[in-house]
Amino acid sequence: MPTSNPRSLNCPTCGAPLETDGTKPVVHCKFCQNVIFIDGLRPGEKPEAAPEKARGVPEEILAQLRSENLVEATRLYREIYDVSQIRARYAIEQIRTGNLVSPEAVFSVTPDPSVQVTTAQKTGVAAIFGGFGLLGCALPILVSLIVGGAFLFVMLQTGSPINPKLNPYGPAVMMPAEQDGYPDVVTQFYNVNDENRLLGRVSTLTGKILWKSEPVPNNKTVNALRTDNKNIFFVNDNFLTALNYQDGTQLWQIEMPDNLVYGDDSLVIVNDRIIAITQDQTLQAYNTQTGEQVWSRSLRGNDRNIRKMGNWIVILDYTGDENTYSLIFLDPSDGHETLLITPVCQAENSMEDDLDLNSGIIYDDTENSLYLIYGFFDGCVQRYNLMTGQRSWQYTQDDAFIFSMDELQPILTDSQLIFSYKHSLYSINKQSGSVQLLLDDPDYELIPLQLSGDNLLVRARRTRGSERFELWGFNIASGSRLWQMTMENSSPLDPPNEYQGLLDIDDHAWTWRETPDGVMVLNFQAEPNQLVIETINLADGSSAAEKIIPFKSISGDFFSSPEIIGWQGNLLYFTMEIKLYVLDVSTGEIVIQY
Repeated sequence: MPTSNPRSLNCPTCGAPLETDGTKPVVHCKFCQNVIFIDGLRPGEKPEAAPEKARGVPEEILAQLRSENLVEATRLYREIYDVSQIRARYAIEQIRTGNLVSPEAVFSVTPDPSVQVTTAQKTGVAAIFGGFGLLGCALPILVSLIVGGAFLFVMLQTGSPINPKLNPYGPAVMMPAEQDGYPDVVTQFYNVNDENRLLGRVSTLTGKILWKSEPVPNNKTVNALRTDNKNIFFVNDNFLTALNYQDGTQLWQIEMPDNLVYGDDSLVIVNDRIIAITQDQTLQAYNTQTGEQVWSRSLRGNDRNIRKMGNWIVILDYTGDENTYSLIFLDPSDGHETLLITPVCQAENSMEDDLDLNSGIIYDDTENSLYLIYGFFDGCVQRYNLMTGQRSWQYTQDDAFIFSMDELQPILTDSQLIFSYKHSLYSINKQSGSVQLLLDDPDYELIPLQLSGDNLLVRARRTRGSERFELWGFNIASGSRLWQMTMENSSPLDPPNEYQGLLDIDDHAWTWRETPDGVMVLNFQAEPNQLVIETINLADGSSAAEKIIPFKSISGDFFSSPEIIGWQGNLLYFTMEIKLYVLDVSTGEIVIQY
């Protein structure tokens, strides 16, 4: 009697579940490729004793078997079930003996004796075509291996719990690598998985992270990162932390009285001292090995930078009862005052001028002298001998020298000091103090960049009409402009007026580098996303070479402007689109991209 109890259908060869819609008497096992007949004849019954139309085997095959036409039966079996000749012959023999449920069960391939099979090949064949009963036992293991491998593959992908996605951003420092001589990079990373901030060291040799620090205190952004070429020091909030450069482990951590002031040089390292200016107007020095505070000094003024000059550190602060800034020279080891200079400039029939926080302060280490450029009422240039603290000479003019942040970009040579103010370019004889006005153009703001012989590279920012940046070649001996190069739709990455934003088809960004062959101009462009490197002959402005380096990993028609970390020989280190790049400008090869 038929039963209505449900049955699970499994392949009798490998044990895998069968998939059937219940309407077809024949099922292919998708794991071992066996053919199974549903509701076939009972085992042991001969085709001759079967009903007129057996439901397990197609009638046309049974008809051929009744006529003992084995060749045609085999052909039909191959055609209906799409199997090999040898498999079809095996199945027909099984049907003739009454196995109508799974005629291909325990099918195996007999090796051709003319073919020599090695031990390794026999092992592989046995694993693949050996007894299907053994395959049935191995299938769960095989499935487990596949699933486990897929799981391992997923877990190893960037962004997984064991391989979190780290985005580099913020400050970075370069340190000498131990194997290839090129600097490795230590920078701040943002862990996308757990939203923590940490520091990591990236190898220039492999492009991989060598170590990751613990999350930074309070998970606040690192706003200062320094190195003494032995260890790493960083500040976030009011925490100052030291890390071992080799493995990133924490050496020490101290809490300063307040956060750092905003300034490029509010944290400096001199010998075994790390010195900071904090927002509570104090100057503190700590031992780089232990983190112990060695000395501190309260400030009355609002200086934002610590200047390193020879064996001193120098700050601007009020002295006496007057709110007049003086240059205070301190011994970094113990903080004691070694020299005090209070510059005053007074031209004939003019009011007295003194220093302010934006005054031009230029230290010449070759002659241990100091050049000051300042003046609100009259422009004043002074030279001081730091051995005596006395002024050597002074130059004054009717026009003031009032610099904004980073506006003063001087060039010191053995004999002259070249600097610009607004639309004027000056050269001063270092020994006599005589001044020469090299160039004056009211339509441009000028910045000297590089001097080679008598040829000067000048960055010119057009201020009349729409803003535009240009590069000029200028001969200081003849006073003539040699050439002019317009930076179409491109703004400088270097201060002042540095570009920070998105690059697109209308906004590009450039930087430059002095080379033995002239000046290298690097122009970052979008649409297409690429870097164009051009080497310019400083004498005539001709282009000696050009390279185009595509950024294939950047999609879309815009991307963020790069942040230059620094140079080491021909290697340019920069971050862009939350990636760290090291680029060999001599070959155009991107050495690493993390």
